[in-house]
Amino acid sequence: MLTDLIIRSLSIKAFFTDEGILPIEILKQYNWSPNYFSLHALSGDLSWQIVLFIINALCIVLLTIGYRARVFTFICWVFLTSLQNRNPFILQGGDDMLRLLLLWATFLPWGERYSIQKKSSYANHYFDWANIGYLLLPASVFFFSALLKTSPEWRTEGTALYYALSLDQIRMPGGNLLYQFPLLMKILTYVVFYIELLAPFY
Repeated sequence: MLTDLIIRSLSIKAFFTDEGILPIEILKQYNWSPNYFSLHALSGDLSWQIVLFIINALCIVLLTIGYRARVFTFICWVFLTSLQNRNPFILQGGDDMLRLLLLWATFLPWGERYSIQKKSSYANHYFDWANIGYLLLPASVFFFSALLKTSPEWRTEGTALYYALSLDQIRMPGGNLLYQFPLLMKILTYVVFYIELLAPFY
């Protein structure tokens, strides 16, 4: 979540203010529902967005160290949903998955381990419906994603990663480095496909 927030903060003015590509007035006119909420859409000022980003980052840090984990999980979910609703045109499937995983996590006692809490009343093994939802969500996304990868780029040629990294808008510094090694990209294409297909069963 913190990495996602840092990446978004690099384009905070362009994507989340009225000076950018999607002023609040346009957002409300063309892509808004009465069911949406967004703290980030309360004002188009840069200073308002900076304050929200800082508060969001602090909440993520508190969640990471396990301080009142359930409360801060919910608060982080509210901030994440708010941020995503502010500019839905820059979202992709991973954003939806992060938001849904965070929602499921509000029902898990994940502040009971590796947190600043001194004692825990929970046993080392914990099972609840929230576990099932939390595990099935990414497993189903990976598995069904693999089933949809029927083109030769994934199954026989192994060129899918090459084509993905050929798009400048999604190639980050790591992609620039990887792009120099075509054989490695071919191997990684197959690795990704089979991990997505088989990992959910483990």
